[in-house]
Amino acid sequence: MQPSDLNSSSSMTQSQTRKSSSDSTGSNTRCFNIQLCGNSSVGKTSIIHRLIYDNYLENTVITLGVNYYKKNFVIQGDPISVTIHDTSGQERYIDITKQSVRKADALILVYDKTSEQSFQDLESLWISQFDKIIDLTTIPLLLIGNKSDLYSQKKLEQVSYDQADQFARQYNMAFFETSALSGAQIQNAFDSLVQRLYLSNKQKNNPPVSIQKKKKSSSGSKNSCC
Repeated sequence: MQPSDLNSSSSMTQSQTRKSSSDSTGSNTRCFNIQLCGNSSVGKTSIIHRLIYDNYLENTVITLGVNYYKKNFVIQGDPISVTIHDTSGQERYIDITKQSVRKADALILVYDKTSEQSFQDLESLWISQFDKIIDLTTIPLLLIGNKSDLYSQKKLEQVSYDQADQFARQYNMAFFETSALSGAQIQNAFDSLVQRLYLSNKQKNNPPVSIQKKKKSSSGSKNSCC
């Protein structure tokens, strides 16, 4: 069964939160945090924008620190609320990125198919840093090779499918080649990852973190998630 999208709320920055008026979550919603990492200009923000708004963000601003986005899914009839962490690809912000990684339930590593350096840095920079603070074998990992629309332009392709697939197998990652420009494989990549999170959580028999509908009470307390 393919996971389906319920709705998505707009992005949230550290200084402000903007929620869509159509965003609604019921009780017993499972909540997960997914983090995107990789060098600047590999297309992390464009991938998220394509996933949520289904269009191409042509002029992106370099992410400083961390931006947050909401996306809702349904798997096996259960609602899933995902917070996507879009982190800076600049090395000077890596301490902020590492703080965010500690809260991640899953990690997406993104490289640009036309940039060998962005691919090499996944291991030499990003994985080597994260491996010091979390056990990467305990969370689902996803490798995304973005800008697959440039595949036909052989002079621009620097990272082959086989090369990336071998790397993904080494770290037990799922692997997708995507295009933020055309939207190819982006929904499938996230559906696959969220389904892995859901099944992993279910197998561990962890009770879902719930978002309860607002109820009247004398204390006025609220339950929240993510």
